[in-house]
Amino acid sequence: AFIFLLALFIVSFLASTAIQKGFPPIVSVLPNSAGYSPANFLYSFIPSVIGMLLYLFFQPLDMALRVLQPWVELGRPAGATAEASLLLDYPATLPIACSLKALSNGHYRVAIISLLSTLFILIPILAGGIFFPLVNPAMQIRMIPNIPSFYVVLALLILYLLALLMLIPNRYEMHLPHGVSCLAEIFSFVHASRILDDSAFHEPKSKSDLVTRLTGEKTRGPFNQRGERNRFAFGVYMGRAGGECLGVERLGRRGAQEVVILGGR
Repeated sequence: AFIFLLALFIVSFLASTAIQKGFPPIVSVLPNSAGYSPANFLYSFIPSVIGMLLYLFFQPLDMALRVLQPWVELGRPAGATAEASLLLDYPATLPIACSLKALSNGHYRVAIISLLSTLFILIPILAGGIFFPLVNPAMQIRMIPNIPSFYVVLALLILYLLALLMLIPNRYEMHLPHGVSCLAEIFSFVHASRILDDSAFHEPKSKSDLVTRLTGEKTRGPFNQRGERNRFAFGVYMGRAGGECLGVERLGRRGAQEVVILGGR
């Protein structure tokens, strides 16, 4: 991305190839009887397609970050509360709302990436209308760019590069043994966990009821006598069948030392 962006800047602002001078249309600019101009179509279609491909390429990156953020929180040494992990619904949240929610939760990378993924729709929109044919003072037909739109597209491409760079740090914390994009893959991380027997998950009457149970104090039981908030973690624990399992478990059920948290997986 850096090399392509650098090449675009060089070609656009080098004196011999300055974009503001325009370039020959190569194809005919004259419209036919139906008003179709090959040059107008070609130099609107190609930039808009490239811009759309850039926009579509970024969407899976944004969604992957939204999906994996709860697992990052569960992998922290002290675990995470339910509202910071299990109850995060970034993948099902609208783009702008996702950014606002992530910002309030302190997940700044998710907030910025989600906002930029929406903003990048301007790339194909603006790119499709940048070039149009004009006659220069030398009476030559050239494809001349709309300079303000071109500068906006360049600014968006710089943001695109910065967004890609933001995805590089702390990627290892998001590494999981397998994907978590469907229910079956998520079930595999909780099928042997004792949270299935937790009263907090027992027949909640509504979503708000479940949220209240998870965000309140720990459910009291033989191993929980203190009024502490529930915390969950992703790690290795003793499963319901008696063997070691990898997945999600609630801390403090039988002592936090019973769960080996895989921080920086």
